[in-house]
Amino acid sequence: MDEILSKTDGRCAYCGVDLQGKYHKEHVLPKSRGGVNSKRNLVASCERCNMRKHAMTPDEFRDFLHESIDKKITSFAADVYDFISFVDPSAANKILKSIAELQFDISYADIAFYANDILETIIYDKVNNGE
Repeated sequence: MDEILSKTDGRCAYCGVDLQGKYHKEHVLPKSRGGVNSKRNLVASCERCNMRKHAMTPDEFRDFLHESIDKKITSFAADVYDFISFVDPSAANKILKSIAELQFDISYADIAFYANDILETIIYDKVNNGE
């Protein structure tokens, strides 16, 4: 394993995916922003991260990723809410409350966990109430 790839143990410096030896040499501080071609300024990244980072600094890229993830999670939460509202309108408030309790420190797994818990409760209630 070469020196640049070994810095990140064979993983993308930004998303952590296993590069399996195939990687882009990515400038931490972009050349267009004053970065240089030195081993200290190069890290291994996957093609996707390298293309998305483009001329951003690491802080700018991190902010970009957080904004992108927040939008996707908000959209996913809305889809889950819509589905649960369709299955059982009274349960929709339960998922909103669960999400609000997490104070937006939430992941897809959190949303899926709460949605699954709520759906199990809905099914249990319907079975026990003879519906």
